[in-house]
Amino acid sequence: MLRGMRIRRLWAGVNERLLLLSIASGLLFFAGATVYFELASAAAKKAEREAIAEKSSLFRKILNLKDESYKVLINEWTYWDEMVSFVAKPDTQFAESTFREPSNKYGISCVCVFDKSWKPVYESEVN
Repeated sequence: MLRGMRIRRLWAGVNERLLLLSIASGLLFFAGATVYFELASAAAKKAEREAIAEKSSLFRKILNLKDESYKVLINEWTYWDEMVSFVAKPDTQFAESTFREPSNKYGISCVCVFDKSWKPVYESEVN
């Protein structure tokens, strides 16, 4: 009987240790997963900032065109109420009638219109 009690105590001690080991392993896993997801989130935010900076740089290069007439044309089209409406709801008839004449006048070979998230709204070769 004494021997049976010792085995039970020993077995209870093993169970307690396994339980504590399981809890510690779970907490360690949770902490590791949290750190991993935080690092992944930080990397994604950094990549997003870099992409925005790259697009901003490209946009600045476009706006710094050597020919002032292109700047005037781009600025006129960008802030024009009808153009804002066109970006919200593209209409090919409007695009054809609007972009054909200035494109011929300025010798532009294609016209691309993008929304604020840089998704193409309209693309067309005009000459």
